[in-house]
Amino acid sequence: MMPQNELRLLPWSGPDGKPCYLSTDDNDGYMSRLADNIEAVQLGMATDLLERAAGVLGEDGQGCADP
Repeated sequence: MMPQNELRLLPWSGPDGKPCYLSTDDNDGYMSRLADNIEAVQLGMATDLLERAAGVLGEDGQGCADP
């Protein structure tokens, strides 16, 4: 839970590419829940990517050997 009066960095950028921040005292509001859901999807995708990378590298972490 975030302390009151702190800005939350949102998981998307504005139209000009700058970071978006949310200032709210309602952590259960629409924008907070939307950001929570998008962050959960991003974390799930990152987990999948790390698992695939580990599979490519193999158990020893050495990666592909030169032929």
